[in-house]
Amino acid sequence: MHRVTSVVSAAFNGRINLKNNQTKTMADDKSKVGRQDDNLISFKQKYEVDYAVNQLQKTFPDETKKDIKEVLFDAARKVSPSEGREKIMREARKNLGN
Repeated sequence: MHRVTSVVSAAFNGRINLKNNQTKTMADDKSKVGRQDDNLISFKQKYEVDYAVNQLQKTFPDETKKDIKEVLFDAARKVSPSEGREKIMREARKNLGN
């Protein structure tokens, strides 16, 4: 029963209780954002993809969101998502401009 309580409390505060009163921050703690996270686009998160699409649509208002999303995914495949948001966006802008 104690183990279940620890897991439930971890879900609410983003921390896992370990032996000897040590705690460990969970990997997907949405409250912890910063340098590591703001340079990347998580293509598994709909809101991050939508944000990138909206940013590109401001530059290319004549393009549909569907077309921009397709170009964004193609740019990510070409550049690699781990290269960072700016390289992916630059590649997508270049492809939309052609």
